[in-house]
Amino acid sequence: MVSVLIVTAVAIAATIVVTSIIYPSIFGHSVRREWSFIVTIYDNGYVRVVLENKGWGTSITNAEIKNLKIGGTDATVTLTWSPALPLDPGKQTIGSGDATAAGGGGAVSAPAGTNFEGTLEVTFSDGSTDSRPFKGSVVARG
Repeated sequence: MVSVLIVTAVAIAATIVVTSIIYPSIFGHSVRREWSFIVTIYDNGYVRVVLENKGWGTSITNAEIKNLKIGGTDATVTLTWSPALPLDPGKQTIGSGDATAAGGGGAVSAPAGTNFEGTLEVTFSDGSTDSRPFKGSVVARG
């Protein structure tokens, strides 16, 4: 009689564990959008972004810098990613490009120590987006 109760308890526990893992995966509830990044801007206007997808269940299909200001100058940058996007969960990529003045102006360069700020916006494979602000100081390119 005791062995029947033990077997039944183990079977119920196994069913609960399997259901809590498999059920969300089947119905798409097992998605976590978690990401991190570091933006570095050099004194010659070169921009470098290290982006990591720390979530699961969805890839990052696009990432772009918006509202970039370098020392008070509005700037834009088109990033080239290596490896190319989409960025699968657990992976990391590096984006790089040159800052140019907003509105089609020339290259934007600033001396080391100049403040910058902006927003990085990412798009996930399920169509959702997320954005986070960043700020820092321009560094000298060695």
